[in-house]
Amino acid sequence: MSTVAVLLVVLLIAAAAAAAAIVLQRLRTRRLRTRFGPEYERVLRSHGGDVRRTDRELAERLALRRGLRLTGLPEAERERFTTSIRGIQVLFVEDPPRAAAEAERTLQSLLDRIGYPSPGRIEALSVDHARRLPAYRTAREILGRAEGAGADTDRRVPFPRQPDASSPRADVAAADLPDPPPAGDGFGRWLDRQQVATVSAEWETVQAGFVDDPADAVRRADALVARAADLVAEAVRRRREGLHTGPGTPAGPDAGTEELRLALRDYRGVLDRLLAS
Repeated sequence: MSTVAVLLVVLLIAAAAAAAAIVLQRLRTRRLRTRFGPEYERVLRSHGGDVRRTDRELAERLALRRGLRLTGLPEAERERFTTSIRGIQVLFVEDPPRAAAEAERTLQSLLDRIGYPSPGRIEALSVDHARRLPAYRTAREILGRAEGAGADTDRRVPFPRQPDASSPRADVAAADLPDPPPAGDGFGRWLDRQQVATVSAEWETVQAGFVDDPADAVRRADALVARAADLVAEAVRRRREGLHTGPGTPAGPDAGTEELRLALRDYRGVLDRLLAS
């Protein structure tokens, strides 16, 4: 074989090797893009558009993830974390910054338990949960800004509320009051314990659903308040009917002073409960 022929063969082999390398690089990039989704684009931007450096970093993440020995959670522990998350969803309606901080602590505790390392945790997570990371990063940024600025949040009073010592009932002599209403304030002054428990349980469900669907939670809250108001209205109606038929009722001109005093006391009791609700 002549020298020229040998050179041609060498050039052909080199060209084929270079083409194969390019094809393999492109296939590798395609696989990484598919695996990491938006995380690939984020890393690519951080490397100024350098595909090779991006692919190298993400390949290192894959190697890191393959070296981890992650463990699943026992059923009881999984239920405990699930209960904690439900509680955080309820807390979010009342205190978003505190709920976000609690969610972050719960998540980190869960990742520790599963076996994700503290250094390189985000990188390891990106291998299996790349498409969820953008939302998580955004949440952490918001939490960091809120903690750094000591953000002030609108604190709504939880339901049901605790009794208010400044209520108009505080100025009324206990001996002159009718039998005390069920414990609690607001609706609790008119509804029985079972009704209060039912409304409270439904309210907890509404709060927990706010994180997943705020608009639906508000609609359900409106419907729940309407139902509770109907229950209170019915309780007031029944109590007022009782005033007309009770022993202290001014049934006619022959009613004595003591009967009239008792009737007036009963009416005052109803007004006190209405004004304190």
